[in-house]
Amino acid sequence: MGRPKLIQVDVTDGRGLGGAKNKTVSVQTRIPDILAFRDTPGFAYLLLAANPDAPITVLRRVLDAVGPHQRHPATWMYKRRELFKTPAIPEGTDERVIAFVQANMNLPAWKMRAELRKQGIRCSTALLHRIWMAVSYLSAME
Repeated sequence: MGRPKLIQVDVTDGRGLGGAKNKTVSVQTRIPDILAFRDTPGFAYLLLAANPDAPITVLRRVLDAVGPHQRHPATWMYKRRELFKTPAIPEGTDERVIAFVQANMNLPAWKMRAELRKQGIRCSTALLHRIWMAVSYLSAME
């Protein structure tokens, strides 16, 4: 299968105290020959699959370094990264929301949100979608 390749990217880290710091981050490409796909639309997906825990800012820098045709918005990257993680119910989720999602798996997230609001429960459609993914994944695993 071959050794994983490393792509080194210069990143500005603005988190924490002391202001922005420049650093070099190594991103592993655990999929063999991922760079062979750099001119295809699927390269961003392969990069996300190979590095599901890498920060999105770093992955966007890698895509920019590969070429301007690989550039994607951060929201696009965040949504697609969820495809490559094992779905789990987010911590601190209200049990009533989980029960509602389990009982209404056939409804779209926006309808679930509207029904929950009628019951006085506030929840985003993104959170409902994540819960739906986790519930359907866990029920398929049983």
